[in-house]
Amino acid sequence: MNIIFSALLFLILVGAVLCTNFDFIHPAVIFSGLWFVSSCLYLFMAEQWRMPCDMKTVALVVPCNLLCVAVMIFSSKLSVKVGASSSGQTNVAGKLMRVFRITGRRKEKEKWKRRFLVVLLATFYAVSTYMMFTRISELASMVSQYTDSENELYMARIAEVNGHGYGRLYINLMRLNIALGIVLAKRAADMIYNREKGYALYLPFLLYAVFFSIIRGSRNDLMYILGAYMFIFIFYVYKHSSSRKKALKKAFRFLLIFAVGIVVMWGLSGIFFSRVGDSAVSSAIGYIGGPLAALNHLLQHSEIIDSAYFGQNTFNAVYQVLSGLEMLSFKPASVYLPYSGNFIFKTNVYSMYGRYFSDFGVLGCIILTSIFGCFYGFIYGVICRIRKEKIAHRLILIYAACMYGLLMSFFEDTFYRTLPNTIYILLFVLAVDYLLFSGGHRLSLSWNRNH
Repeated sequence: MNIIFSALLFLILVGAVLCTNFDFIHPAVIFSGLWFVSSCLYLFMAEQWRMPCDMKTVALVVPCNLLCVAVMIFSSKLSVKVGASSSGQTNVAGKLMRVFRITGRRKEKEKWKRRFLVVLLATFYAVSTYMMFTRISELASMVSQYTDSENELYMARIAEVNGHGYGRLYINLMRLNIALGIVLAKRAADMIYNREKGYALYLPFLLYAVFFSIIRGSRNDLMYILGAYMFIFIFYVYKHSSSRKKALKKAFRFLLIFAVGIVVMWGLSGIFFSRVGDSAVSSAIGYIGGPLAALNHLLQHSEIIDSAYFGQNTFNAVYQVLSGLEMLSFKPASVYLPYSGNFIFKTNVYSMYGRYFSDFGVLGCIILTSIFGCFYGFIYGVICRIRKEKIAHRLILIYAACMYGLLMSFFEDTFYRTLPNTIYILLFVLAVDYLLFSGGHRLSLSWNRNH
């Protein structure tokens, strides 16, 4: 059954590639490709884990994935025509530079603005890093007496899982870091493909944003940034290629590089914050193939996950926010699902369908998956067709910030479950973009739309 399962998901991937005219960054292709890879690793490990695929898993995942891909393709075909426009606003960095009465030619002014921005970013990251490591030491001291580990990052992660959080200030620092990474990546891509100089000044901060997301020990933050980087740079590489053949080669090459990079960073972060000596490969296999094994187990033992009220697991974060505002008469369930499996392999992530199925059954999986597919397909279609520069710029930023939900669909539902956090990050992204770059940089919208 595992072979049949992987084969059916492969056929969905092939259909998505053909229907999108080999658009490798189309959400339908990314979605179906990730699920196929996950099924292959599950197939590879099913015998060792002693968790063979059941017919119930095939009957749920294959039709829902097919529906999601179809909705993504259909919604992306919807055409939006908006007249082109440009913005002549002045950014905050430019206003601050005028305070210091720096004059000269336009290029010289731009150079000084970039230098001032670099100093501003360096100062922010220096202060933020000091604050984060101070907080990590405080959290580690809370559990140091209960463990023999000398790894402060690991102990801080244990403290966070046990309810000793970083606090609102530090969570917002992480959100600001994600927003800065996304906005700077978009700015650098604009400069590269408009053939402007100075983009190299932003590259160290793009790398440091990844490091900053790792020190907290949260793979969520890491995937937010890496997913956004992947979409932005591959999108520009793909859409700005002069020919279809070059576009396919470049897109596929960059997609492979980012995919390998994400797997390696994911695996290494698991080792970095773990006491077990698993290799990066085994760690990555467990995280990528494990959710399908857990979903398979859940469908055979539906009592594993409780659902006492509407959307308990799917809309958990919304309930947590309402609870924090004292608008609920009950305490929401934990964001973490219970572990399931056997004595060989256990996990508490069940792919996107685990939460949908436990809360709403098969019908809920169909409805929620359709909404999920429509969101990503429609926005991607608008980005590829829109002619208004400011709207296109902001939609690219929004879509890049939402890539996390698409990339993690095979692993866990992060589209509905983390909705409040995603909204916060989007607000940070738009605010940072406006404050640093006046809400947009002049785009080159002359890409080849036939790719």
